[in-house]
Amino acid sequence: MRQDGSFQKIEYRDNTFYLVKMLVDEMNKQQISQNDMCKKVGIDRTMITKWKTKQRPTIDLLRACFNVLGYDITIKRIRDEASS
Repeated sequence: MRQDGSFQKIEYRDNTFYLVKMLVDEMNKQQISQNDMCKKVGIDRTMITKWKTKQRPTIDLLRACFNVLGYDITIKRIRDEASS
């Protein structure tokens, strides 16, 4: 949130890593700024900007961010072993 109480939507490039896009979309939906997210997770305030442009997040940091939003990252089998 800005000091005046308004929320500025977070933007990202088309080539941003898809999990970062999902994170940013949910942050926009819940109106959580990048600075607030970084404070809650305990990372540098520029980290999410780096994820949107040139770096991929570690799974631990990505999971921590999704946890702040009320989500978790899980692993799911995509096919049954008997059918291979």
